[in-house]
Amino acid sequence: EKGQLVAMIYPDGTPETDLDNFRSVTVYDKGGRERASIDADGIFGLNQVITVNCGRHRHFIFSCLHKL
Repeated sequence: EKGQLVAMIYPDGTPETDLDNFRSVTVYDKGGRERASIDADGIFGLNQVITVNCGRHRHFIFSCLHKL
């Protein structure tokens, strides 16, 4: 809607379908700031900005590797 990249689908050896392709996904908040992302390897990252007293901001980036 705002022209931001939300998903990237990478090519593979099956051009007739993209259902099994690696992809990366990015999630944005209403202000257009990146809040979370999952890369093609399945690594999840969460970006969080918290406003504390006196208007100061704390920026946290969490990353997790999910493997079955």
